[in-house]
Amino acid sequence: MQGAPLTASLVESGILPARIGEYAPGGLDTLIAAGEVTWAGVEPIGERDGRIALFLADQMPLLAQPRPQPEPLKEREEKLLAVLESSGASFFDALHEAVGGGSQGDRGSQARRLMRCGAWCGVG
Repeated sequence: MQGAPLTASLVESGILPARIGEYAPGGLDTLIAAGEVTWAGVEPIGERDGRIALFLADQMPLLAQPRPQPEPLKEREEKLLAVLESSGASFFDALHEAVGGGSQGDRGSQARRLMRCGAWCGVG
């Protein structure tokens, strides 16, 4: 199953329970938090979903396929990727400031755009 494109919204609700007996919701989160499993975004599906690929952490460098960018990245998206590649996981406020900030009233939509970019532009 490593590297197979899976619909993100179905992974814990349908795919893993169908393949793993007595699968407990949140089990994947535990494995990711422990550093045993990692994921990469494959492609978006609409505004709120997408396909992801799961990997055992030590196998990802060997199995992950490079993904072409469907369209050129905007300057803000390039900054986001550079920050995440150099710093790793970060809280939204730090990312928001690193890519140039913006108005406080638009923070929710900015957060969604930044996270979507992180998922679909190559940061898992």
